[in-house]
Amino acid sequence: MALSQARPKRKETGGRYIAYRKKKQYELGREPSFTKLGKKRIQTIRTMGANRKLRMLSADTANLFDPKTKAYKQVKIKTITDNPANRHFQAFHKKKHNDKRRCC
Repeated sequence: MALSQARPKRKETGGRYIAYRKKKQYELGREPSFTKLGKKRIQTIRTMGANRKLRMLSADTANLFDPKTKAYKQVKIKTITDNPANRHFQAFHKKKHNDKRRCC
């Protein structure tokens, strides 16, 4: 099923909007990339107007800002502790690793 970024079917009050057209190609979205820790891999995506978007599939370094020296430094990522975009990341990550330890 296509991921749509069009107007929803229901209003905030719970009433339905009347459908006046089908989904349009420019209203479709894409699945999230779920960037992983590993060797740097980037995927190029063609967008409208033959433009390009870059999607990071995996990375092992990050640009870190040091407020004392006011300079950026490229550092290697050791591990991922949390993800502000996913509030369940830490619990899921711990549960996944605990299950592996119990099984083996």
